[in-house]
Amino acid sequence: MHNNNEQPRDKNLPLVITAHIVCWICFLSIPAFFNPRLFGKGPLSLIQDIFEPPRLINAAYLVILFYANTYFTIPHLYFRHKYVPWLLTIMASILVFALINNSMAPPPQRSFGGPGGPPRFPSMVSSFHLFMLIIVYAFSFITCLYRQYHKIKEDGLNTRISFLTAQVNPHFLFNTLNSIHSLALQKSDKTSDAIVMLSGIMRYSFNEGSWEKAELSKELNYITGYLALQQLRITDEVTVKITINNQQTGQTIVPFLLIPFVENAFKYGTNGEDPSEIEIVISADNNKLHLLVVNDIVPTRDRGHSTGIGIKTTRQRLHMLYPDHHKLEITTSDNKFTVQLHLDL
Repeated sequence: MHNNNEQPRDKNLPLVITAHIVCWICFLSIPAFFNPRLFGKGPLSLIQDIFEPPRLINAAYLVILFYANTYFTIPHLYFRHKYVPWLLTIMASILVFALINNSMAPPPQRSFGGPGGPPRFPSMVSSFHLFMLIIVYAFSFITCLYRQYHKIKEDGLNTRISFLTAQVNPHFLFNTLNSIHSLALQKSDKTSDAIVMLSGIMRYSFNEGSWEKAELSKELNYITGYLALQQLRITDEVTVKITINNQQTGQTIVPFLLIPFVENAFKYGTNGEDPSEIEIVISADNNKLHLLVVNDIVPTRDRGHSTGIGIKTTRQRLHMLYPDHHKLEITTSDNKFTVQLHLDL
């Protein structure tokens, strides 16, 4: 499946790498600021201390340990309940860390006592470095938990979006088949044309329905085909005013997002007997799309059996897919049903 989130992630990658580098530099510089040997010696001494070979080895180990925990040890062992191998990796990493820090300790600390002095045991890990190790483990756990939570949330959202999209397509198909059925009952010559139009519409549904985004021009052509199909079945009692103006090039939109509003106008604005009027205006310019649908409310036999799933589902899809980039207004007044949608593409 096409993933439209790849491009934004690629654009943010340099920023993410830079943030990681800055955070690591700040974190690994902490011991130098609390080293009593460097008090009052200026920033140059701090920089020299940071770049001492033992310090660099320790820093490199902490960095490797963090990413190894974040991307392998915790997700592949701890989250999969392999606690014994996970505990063994922790013990091994602590042992390696202790050996590295022991190599960094000053000579008096590594001796078993100087001449005339009491015996002293080696200080394997200083309190500061032990604290840094704990922070690395803690942050790797926090990072893994956040990534797992984000993945569960994203998977749940994608599942729900797929479910809602699946609801839209059958809803549209059933209504369209009803339209063709009406033409067939009338033995209209337009029936064959309607079947050809439906074939084109369904081809678009299968080709574009599995994509997260579709070209705006194709989506508007799809709506145009739907309107032509509807106009084959309506009587002269219905006046339809259609204006579609697309000034955008290369812009995309979520498939089947607009059609429920258009479909709703024909479902509740026509009954084949009473005069009615439908107005549909779609315009796209400056990365913004405006939709206006106005229809008279006329008595229909289908209304009592309607579940209202089309408008309800589309409202949910808008909230999930364009959470802060749309404004939807639906009003009923003077026996007219009006839908206005403003969408940032």
